[in-house]
Amino acid sequence: MSLTGKLRLRLRLNQSPRAPAGPALNPVSPSLLQLLAPPSDTPPAFSGCRLLATSQDAYLARLGLADRAMHSLDIQYFRWDDDSVGRVLLERLMAAAERGVRVRLLIDDIHTAGRDRHLVRLDALPGVEVRVFNPFGSRDWPVLRALDLLRDFRRLNHRMHNKAWLADNAAAIVGGRNIAEHYFGLNQDSNFRDLDVLLAGPAVQELSTAFDAYWNSAWARPIAALSLLRSSPRRARRYHRRLKRRIARMRGFPYPSRWLEAFDAELCRDLVWAPVRVVHDTPDKVGSPAGQSAVWTALQELFGAVRRECLLESAYFVPSPESLAAFAAMRTRGVGLRALTNSLGSTDVIAAHAGYARWRLRILDAGIELHELRPLRPRRRLSLPRRRNRSRSALHAKAALLDGSRVLIGSFNLDSRSEAINTELMLIIDSDKLGQSLRAVLDAGVAPEHAWRVRREAAGLVWESGAESERGEPQAGWWRRLAAKILGWLPMDSQL
Repeated sequence: MSLTGKLRLRLRLNQSPRAPAGPALNPVSPSLLQLLAPPSDTPPAFSGCRLLATSQDAYLARLGLADRAMHSLDIQYFRWDDDSVGRVLLERLMAAAERGVRVRLLIDDIHTAGRDRHLVRLDALPGVEVRVFNPFGSRDWPVLRALDLLRDFRRLNHRMHNKAWLADNAAAIVGGRNIAEHYFGLNQDSNFRDLDVLLAGPAVQELSTAFDAYWNSAWARPIAALSLLRSSPRRARRYHRRLKRRIARMRGFPYPSRWLEAFDAELCRDLVWAPVRVVHDTPDKVGSPAGQSAVWTALQELFGAVRRECLLESAYFVPSPESLAAFAAMRTRGVGLRALTNSLGSTDVIAAHAGYARWRLRILDAGIELHELRPLRPRRRLSLPRRRNRSRSALHAKAALLDGSRVLIGSFNLDSRSEAINTELMLIIDSDKLGQSLRAVLDAGVAPEHAWRVRREAAGLVWESGAESERGEPQAGWWRRLAAKILGWLPMDSQL
């Protein structure tokens, strides 16, 4: 980029207008209200909930909400890849806009390098607006972005980690999944075990309020004000037609092509109606001192109230001294603690595992029953389609079950980055029935065919799986072990 171009970009970054926008007019969709209607005896403060534990359900739910929306789609994500899943869902957003639905897409800027052309084309379609959260000055080259990060680390280190998909302010999806093949079981090499919740009722209004807070914040910048690229409604529609043709040529998708029928007949039935609390960090966590986290404050209160049992799943488990003290206090009260996290062989972030490994002995000493996900699963896989039955497995879920009936699902990890750096979103659902469903998912995750149990013995750590036992970070290649060892020497815990 020329010096003139950089100056123009910096001028736009500093002076571009940000028109506030609130909920859409006529925000209630009769179609979604009918599909997700509560029983007549449901208390008005209750919200409808359904776990989206399988990749297929999570994928079809997003397609269903996009195609059933009549007035608005508000979409907020940390990552949106240009792969088969990203293209299909982008096309459904464009199709919704073409039929008159107002679409707002808020995307964190950490994974958008070189993708402005897609965002600009989407933004040019009438009825669509795209904003980028906490943007970099450099739009294309990763090397220039790395220099931006070094120059402005204090600001750019903070990222928007929230994930929410809202339709007509009447239905929503919240959880751990980003928009990419890895999160929906469609990647040839590696796929994530993850969790979302489909929501209806009053909690969706709270999520809409949270979305508007981010959308209207000083940290959300219109893509048209950031990028030097330009498009037009005509070019946007031409791009939409090309995208539809490209999707039509895709072969081998394992999910139903008639997704609306599947959404209506399966996912919208038998919602669990229960009290739901929405907890979210404010967007100003970007500019606040470390530790200003509504989600972490809520977690501390919830951990302090547990009396019998705490079951955890966290992709990245790097406890702070405060969280480790909370776990130790639970054990002192006689609370049973169990946690599932990634092994070195399964993790997608070796640095996070290196930080976790430094705490592993203290985690065990705190009385936590510790399990690590095996990187390869047998042919009967958890939540992944059969055609990808030998790809490497990794954990990305962020969930907890407290005392059997309090369900926590969202974007948070049990690490310092979620506590103090990234913005996060969490649902607190009080329901025995949903708790039973989540327990089945969590118990399956720690089954011997899917995970090792890590124990401490006099000779060191042992990884057990059924009758088998191993030592020394099983199913991790030499390069992973070497990288983890080197990274383990670095004082990075506060950034993990």
